[in-house]
Amino acid sequence: MRRICTLFLSIAILLLSACSEIPQTELPEITSPAPSSEYHGGRYAYSTLSDEEKTAYDNIYSALSAHAERAEFGAELTAEQIKRVFGCVYFQSPELFWARGSYDIPDSAASSTSLYYRSSEEEAAAMQKEIDSVANEILSAVNGASSTPEMLYLIHNELVSRISYSADGEHTTDIYGALVEGKAQCEGYSKAIKYFCDLAGIDCLLISGYNSINETHAWNIVCADGEWYNLDATWDDPLVNGEDSGELRFDYLLVPDKEIDGITHFKDLFYFTPPECTSLRANYHAVNGLLAHSTEDAERMFRDKLTYAAMEGLSRVQIKLSDENAYRETRRALFDEGGIFPILHSAAETATDDFDENTCTPSFSDGVRCIQITLCYGGKER
Repeated sequence: MRRICTLFLSIAILLLSACSEIPQTELPEITSPAPSSEYHGGRYAYSTLSDEEKTAYDNIYSALSAHAERAEFGAELTAEQIKRVFGCVYFQSPELFWARGSYDIPDSAASSTSLYYRSSEEEAAAMQKEIDSVANEILSAVNGASSTPEMLYLIHNELVSRISYSADGEHTTDIYGALVEGKAQCEGYSKAIKYFCDLAGIDCLLISGYNSINETHAWNIVCADGEWYNLDATWDDPLVNGEDSGELRFDYLLVPDKEIDGITHFKDLFYFTPPECTSLRANYHAVNGLLAHSTEDAERMFRDKLTYAAMEGLSRVQIKLSDENAYRETRRALFDEGGIFPILHSAAETATDDFDENTCTPSFSDGVRCIQITLCYGGKER
């Protein structure tokens, strides 16, 4: 009896330490909607493989690209090697959206495997045209970026705005579901992020793992200006009562390991060991003046940002605290003890719309130390 292994990440809510540095200015314009098959996502996962595993990787990639029935490895590999190599191809190659994450499980070792597909070659060609159409729309929105962090912000925002979380459908784990159907689960979000990073030449990895309640999860690790960061687009597209709220967040946009690793995100290290993420330099909040280092900083930021938001009719204000002590003290002083109310009252005095200071609601992301206030107008959120 043939045994088939299927790789998947059901729900969600590499040994090098450096990445190729992307210049902060004069990013090349992205003109092609299809990544080069030679790129292999920056080759990070690929570089962790042995020489015979690299040969197998190349052969599997080529076979999947051609919709071949089988892939020859070029050497006999153990069951563990086959799983690692196939997993690196499948998870790190979002452009192969027609491929299933399935292969034959050998009793001990094998030199080839059968391949399985979601779509025929003809179907995939038609689907690629649909992907290209959406991709070109997104590329036109992100091509004005002047730095790698800005490019990553724009890619994140475009995708989070377009995709709704769903596990219902054949393509929710691939880029067709994410880009064309507009629905995906965590694997689909992560592959979409990687697809556009590959187009931009930004080193990016899809990381498979688990959340804090041991459900499978996927996110990305990306490189900006020589430093690595975590990016979780799924968790920046939050759900309310099982439905997409349409709310764009920035909690997990370029964050270091210390804020999520072993707290909310747990890496599966079977395929490769990812690079460490230690910097906050390119973090969304740090770059945009939204990183507070004390309760006093937080009060000043909320006063300035809430006043401006109320005047402009904006819906949300979010800041991030730089360390755990500052975060907890800010929560205590402004929210447990009511220090935020005079700030909201001051904002209401200068508001030009029907800003309702009494129905604004805070939300907290403990691990990444983000605090968001949702503004209400006429008693309703915008």
